[in-house]
Amino acid sequence: AKSAIMSAYSLYGINFYDQAIENLERYLRKYPADKNVMYAHYLIALVYYEQISDEKKDLQPLLKATEKINFFIN
Repeated sequence: AKSAIMSAYSLYGINFYDQAIENLERYLRKYPADKNVMYAHYLIALVYYEQISDEKKDLQPLLKATEKINFFIN
């Protein structure tokens, strides 16, 4: 489980955002009771946040980031 989440973090670190999200979602499906589940949600929120370039052009990353950040806060 830890290697799966660290792999996703590495992909996030080199700006491979789509692959990082895929790995994190796979991690959440495969290890729903792992102790790092909240960290995975946090990383997903970060990936969506980093993809926000201009809210006037594309609202999708902004809406996804807001949704994940609210989930993480709750």
